[in-house]
Amino acid sequence: DLHKAIRRQRQMCIRDSLGIVTTKLKVAADVGLNTFDLKKYFDVVIGLDDVKVTKPDPEGIVKAMELLGVKKAVYIGDNITDIQAGKNAGIKTIGVKWSPKGYQHLLELEPDLMIDEMKEIIPYIEGAC
Repeated sequence: DLHKAIRRQRQMCIRDSLGIVTTKLKVAADVGLNTFDLKKYFDVVIGLDDVKVTKPDPEGIVKAMELLGVKKAVYIGDNITDIQAGKNAGIKTIGVKWSPKGYQHLLELEPDLMIDEMKEIIPYIEGAC
């Protein structure tokens, strides 16, 4: 369950902050998060209108990390530009196999982890903390 996985991620590390970096406008991201009652879990939401250059440029990730006050992070994505942006930011990346475009293209970028379900993130994050 997505809510359970997010709550567990927040409890795991010394710094329990979560953020989102999306190519959607911030208002659109907020609508989606509020619709599924997820906004409460995220401390920072960086939208298309918050950056000058979009993914795969790391600007959004770097900005989120600065706002969260963290030096280490893990970026989870379902698109090539997500994995590229995470690597360009110098952080660990996780690809998801439920990408609408399939996941073979993500494997080619060699993310640090590929997952079938959200719960698979938890052991990886625990090891990174």
